Amino acid sequence: MPIAKLSTGINLYCESYGRGEAIVFIPGTGFAGNVWIESQAEELARSHQVIVHDPRGCGRSTHAKGVYTIDVMAMTSSPCSNTWVCHMRM
Repeated sequence: MPIAKLSTGINLYCESYGRGEAIVFIPGTGFAGNVWIESQAEELARSHQVIVHDPRGCGRSTHAKGVYTIDVMAMTSSPCSNTWVCHMRM
């Protein structure tokens, strides 16, 4: 699946399932996006576009040095979601 390449040098791994209105799953700190796949994403993808990603420092996304605050995590998650929603609606 695609990688969202951010201007900050961070690469976020994203996956998208289904079509329709987008639902973005954001895992808790320290978890990769695959935590949602079996439990909820597959069912919801029947009627929605489900977007999951590996947040900064988790899973297949860039493991950058430094402090990961909630604000930093939110700022790096948003572009991945916007990329998928725009890509899938074109």
